[in-house]
Amino acid sequence: MKVKAAFFVLVATLISAVPTGAAGESDPVVDNEWALSDPPLGIPSQGVWFSEPVLQPNSTSYLTSFVDCSGKGSDCALNEKRSEHICLTVRTETCATESNISYNAFLPKCKDDFDTNCIASVWLRKGEKKVYGELDSYMPKSSPLHFAGDKKINLPEGRSTSLWRFIKGAVDDRDHLLSVSARLFGSSSEKPFVKFPTPTRLEVVIDPVVVHSGNYRIPAASNKSNGWTITGSYTRERDGSFGSTYLGFCSAVDTGVCARRQASIVGARYGITLRLLDPPAAWLSGRLKDPSFDISFQDGSFVWEIEADPLIVPVASAWIPNSDYEKKFPGTKLSDADGTSWVGPLSRGDGAIRDFLRWENLIGDKAGALHSRWSLESIQDASLLVNGKSLKECLRNERVAGVVTSNAMVFQDSPPKWNSSENAFDYVVAGPHLLPDGQENLGLYRVKLNQQFARCIYGLSDAPLVATVSVIGEGVVRKVSTSSIQSSEGWINLSIAGFTYSSPTLRFRLQAAAPSPTPTPMPSNSLANSSTANGGSTQVIPSKPSATSAEKKKVAGCVKNSKSKKSAAKSTQCVKSAKR
Repeated sequence: MKVKAAFFVLVATLISAVPTGAAGESDPVVDNEWALSDPPLGIPSQGVWFSEPVLQPNSTSYLTSFVDCSGKGSDCALNEKRSEHICLTVRTETCATESNISYNAFLPKCKDDFDTNCIASVWLRKGEKKVYGELDSYMPKSSPLHFAGDKKINLPEGRSTSLWRFIKGAVDDRDHLLSVSARLFGSSSEKPFVKFPTPTRLEVVIDPVVVHSGNYRIPAASNKSNGWTITGSYTRERDGSFGSTYLGFCSAVDTGVCARRQASIVGARYGITLRLLDPPAAWLSGRLKDPSFDISFQDGSFVWEIEADPLIVPVASAWIPNSDYEKKFPGTKLSDADGTSWVGPLSRGDGAIRDFLRWENLIGDKAGALHSRWSLESIQDASLLVNGKSLKECLRNERVAGVVTSNAMVFQDSPPKWNSSENAFDYVVAGPHLLPDGQENLGLYRVKLNQQFARCIYGLSDAPLVATVSVIGEGVVRKVSTSSIQSSEGWINLSIAGFTYSSPTLRFRLQAAAPSPTPTPMPSNSLANSSTANGGSTQVIPSKPSATSAEKKKVAGCVKNSKSKKSAAKSTQCVKSAKR
């Protein structure tokens, strides 16, 4: 036991040395109210804004049908009015007759321990203190777009963003209000309709907020186009003030008010427990720092418990006069040489990476500000084959292949891509080289990889694995300050930190460890080491990914709120306590 305890001290010391955000040598200055700068006054210009989206595109739920425009000409979708396709149920209105139905469901708070597709709890953790919030309200409180759930057809209830309150003294000497948006997306093209398949996407966003008054209205289905109407604008007043309909930092809106984002709560980790009937089988991508992630199955639901610190992310914007646009971007042509427009917020996808590389020099290769974010979303491609195997084939009941987090300004919006020539996973990110204060922008990339999924993909069942991580830029391995590899409780945790931008490829590879004639005894649940001189890091992942069957049969205790219960089943049927 003494050897094992000393080993864990070594691991903790190593990981604490890994840079965990965008900061340089000193604590970063975060400005969560920084947004797109004003265009040049009186000069027609084109702009770009690199940032995480702040307002949810539709901050209320909807159930809608849509017309299949295949073979109907280019005007088909343009002539559709979203207001004509809103449904109350799948059996009424256009949803009962048209070929496609989709839903956007903001999940409500769970009614009881047997409810599903809902938020079971939201909490804050400071040090060893873990405090659960109380549901304050929904925003909007009600909407004609809300719809009831139906387990029989795999349709979640659609409510709104929920606000959770932490009273003064519970966490610290202040009141805190958290905006929580947890939403599922799903669709069906089956006729006759029977039930919705597994949802295609899950998103979770948590923001500290204050309620801000202004000329806001509940989002509505557009009666002019195939879109949505929400009153307000992302742009600020030129004097730097916020207009009465400024939406740049609203996480949700109701009539006359918005939930305006605030700075992160100092020293606090945010946590959420979701109960999901049929979660997507996917990778998860997020703006999370040092996340813990637990999965269990209880009372007919998958229970996901996620806790993390907010992650600091660089943001930037730039403008270019129309007169210079075609010179700076050869091969492009402006459709309106006298107009001013901009694109963004951009933060993910191949298009966002290409746009960043085009605009990199124009933004001065320097971030305009730093935002703090806490968000998570599923990313998947149902047709994707990895090493000849499908996602579902290698996931079975776990549903989560891995969790990817990065502090890059922009990143790919797909899972780490399988590189068949290297027998490895690649992930592309991009960002400026400098922070707003001129310090170097040091990159952070972390992967929590489902060990069962990894062994299935590589065709390695019981053998110990060798894991290698590296950063590739312009065809060569680039500088890495620190990297670490761990294995614990069925997850392989890989971390690369301290690399520089602008658009490196982050790579990790697993393979069977070569037999050693004189193996060195080591703990079976966690390993880590610092990076080698060439910027890569290699370590052995033990052959025992989780507890043995004998260990699983031992009585396991669970704690929920202040009540405890025990189970002698092979695996616990209650939610695990969040671990740091």
